[in-house]
Amino acid sequence: MNDEIQKRLEYLALVSAYAKPLPIGYQPKVIELHRNCHRVARITDTTHVELVPDEPALFEMQWDGEVVHAIAPSGRVLINRLPIEPAS
Repeated sequence: MNDEIQKRLEYLALVSAYAKPLPIGYQPKVIELHRNCHRVARITDTTHVELVPDEPALFEMQWDGEVVHAIAPSGRVLINRLPIEPAS
């Protein structure tokens, strides 16, 4: 694993330890998906997606610049700040 990904994993561990869940009903203005620390999709009023032919070693989702979901190379969820809807 290269240094850039290792540093990102350390950052994600810190975020997961201190970040609060997002509020229910939160509507992001900008959604970004990252593969190996490089943005592959940015969703705003329009959608732009770069196709990724190989499996990512590290996958992240950011809302308005904040990491809200990240999956490790092993498939383990590192961060899940996505709002959980209350049971009806």
